[in-house]
Amino acid sequence: MKLPVLKKAIGAGLLVVCILGLVWGLLYLRHTELSRRHFVSQLSSAVQGISEEPGSTFKMTSLTDFAWDGLYIFGPYTPADEVEKSLGFSWPPVETTQMQVSDAFCLFVFTHKNKVVLYFDYPRGRGDFANLGTTRITPDAAEFSVERDKGGWLVVTLKDLSLSGVMVPCFRSRKHACMFRSVV
Repeated sequence: MKLPVLKKAIGAGLLVVCILGLVWGLLYLRHTELSRRHFVSQLSSAVQGISEEPGSTFKMTSLTDFAWDGLYIFGPYTPADEVEKSLGFSWPPVETTQMQVSDAFCLFVFTHKNKVVLYFDYPRGRGDFANLGTTRITPDAAEFSVERDKGGWLVVTLKDLSLSGVMVPCFRSRKHACMFRSVV
């Protein structure tokens, strides 16, 4: 085979590989975004459902169809370095989350074997998880209850706050008082 023909064949092969990689990447991103939206919808339904039944709880494991060994829920304006300190590793996507710029969102981060497997911004208007602090919640401890506060706000707490006794601060907006809660 002549050298110019070989160069064209290699160039065409590389172009095909690049196009396939781009298509795969776009499909993966679309799938990931659809997974996030689906999970937010499921979580909202669970919170709304038990808010109408006093004393009811839901387990996060009943909503997940993926492996995870830790859940971290960060309130609005939690500094990126605090998120990474809680996770135990550097995680650049934290800088792109809505909770970094708005008090309307909490950041949920699911991990498995020290890797992020799912994360999303959760609208606090659908259930406020902001008072849970920044400590890792295990699947066994991830059982939540919901109560309406005096203003009608759905406040979500861990069912068993006594599992840890660790007091950690939440980072809230100036509109809402910052509280310390015992978390797992």
